[in-house]
Amino acid sequence: MTGGSAVGGGLERARTAPAGAAPVPAADWFALRPVAARTWLVAEPGHVNCFLVEGDERAVLVDTGLGLADVHAAARSLTRRPILAVNSHGHDDHRGGNWLFRDIAAHPLATPALTAPVPAGRLAAYLAVAREQYAAYERLRADDARFFHLLTEATTPRPLPPSADAWTVPAGPAPAALADGERIDLGGRELTVLHTPGHSPDSLCLLDGRDGLLFAGDTLITGDFWVHMPDAEVDVFAATLRGLASRLAGSVREIYPAHTLRYRVGPDFLRRAADAFEAVAAGEAPGRPGTDLLRRPALRHDFADFSVLRPLDAGTVSPDVPSPSDEPAPSDEPAPPGEPAPPGESSRSDAPSPSDELVRSDVPVPVPVPVPVAVPVPVEVEVGSVGDGVPAALADIDPALGAAFAGYERALMAGDVAAQQEWFSAGADVVRVDGDGPLVGPSALAAYRAARPTPGPRRLRALHMVRSPGQTVVTVSTNERLGPDGRILGLSTQTQVWARTGDGWRVIAACVSPMTDPSPADAPSVDPGAVDPLGVDPPVGGR
Repeated sequence: MTGGSAVGGGLERARTAPAGAAPVPAADWFALRPVAARTWLVAEPGHVNCFLVEGDERAVLVDTGLGLADVHAAARSLTRRPILAVNSHGHDDHRGGNWLFRDIAAHPLATPALTAPVPAGRLAAYLAVAREQYAAYERLRADDARFFHLLTEATTPRPLPPSADAWTVPAGPAPAALADGERIDLGGRELTVLHTPGHSPDSLCLLDGRDGLLFAGDTLITGDFWVHMPDAEVDVFAATLRGLASRLAGSVREIYPAHTLRYRVGPDFLRRAADAFEAVAAGEAPGRPGTDLLRRPALRHDFADFSVLRPLDAGTVSPDVPSPSDEPAPSDEPAPPGEPAPPGESSRSDAPSPSDELVRSDVPVPVPVPVPVAVPVPVEVEVGSVGDGVPAALADIDPALGAAFAGYERALMAGDVAAQQEWFSAGADVVRVDGDGPLVGPSALAAYRAARPTPGPRRLRALHMVRSPGQTVVTVSTNERLGPDGRILGLSTQTQVWARTGDGWRVIAACVSPMTDPSPADAPSVDPGAVDPLGVDPPVGGR
């Protein structure tokens, strides 16, 4: 990898895995098939689609699946190169085989989940759902053989033997940190890391730019996008997908999602998903009350070949589409610990991890913050917004300034370095300053943005402005929101100096300063209203 490889030497380092169990024989569980030159599907059909990408010197395995069978052995049957396992995010069904590898890499926010074992209750619950899925497949198989002829060896779920009850997933090795824009050198072939928050804060994709292959993890789903859980955010997801579609326009030939039996789609799927999420986020695609595969209530926004699921009380409901009558009403009983998610779907649990994917719960889980990586949290649109995320206070000065400010924030949330550069001055004296010192000039700013993780959006507390007499220079200062008890939740303040230039409004200087909370943990509560007289919540991303 650029900036230090997580794969050592010419041979894969010896594994020193902890005690664990992969009780299902690899040969009986995985579907292995080539999908492109030196690229293989390593599928647990109906559960998780992993992919092996080989270069001249090493290989990358994208995700390690459930851990029910030895995915290391399956990958090793395809290549003799050293293997780096890269997790698209930290959810359980994407890291189950991590303990079988020595070399792991992921977004830093995935580390707490990847270095903890998966609780036995979640695994047992998942097995129950997996067996229910296989029973449904057996009913489908007869109809498929008679009418449809769609199922292949690579899309045929495998039965679970009794030995599967011995399944455990131990803690995995600490992963090497991956940053947005980082390149993983395989020898004659590179994979570029794309930070894609939305499904979870730690989500990422890998791009083979030479061959036009995008390994999407759960950022793109050929079924239900689960955005009704606490660590998912529709606004973040919409910004991510639009930024990804713009960033990769014309450069992607095939997309490989991590779930459902459609393990390969064309580039148009990304554009359509971006359009759909923007429509949902803007309230332009009314949903209908329904459920997810667990019969858990959700607002379903259905499109041609996928759906976006949101919390039932979010967005607008179409009056023309009643709730499905054949779905049982949700129980008033609380979901028991370890309630399973359907095979191949994302999830949450009440375990102390930001990203557990075999089990879901409605209990929000705090996201650990490994400094200096910022944690994306929900975006709240400013009171008085004039639409498309444009703060009314800036639009009142000049609609073009409001649009420029919103455009920069969207680019920031999407990690679109080129678009971020567009809104900053191209002058040689443009500057950005933080605790590590100044960056001067467009090239220095571009290199910094390309090398750092995409921070994603954060909820901000206030927008302050100072205008020059002719309103040709406007200083915009933002600081992060306090929590309900008045304690600081955020990381920093930022002041931007926007100037009216011949090319429109551009940032000529930016300064980022850390925020610290001097109050002790047992400090008395503070009324947020007393410290937030403006009551303004602009949709501004963190830096």
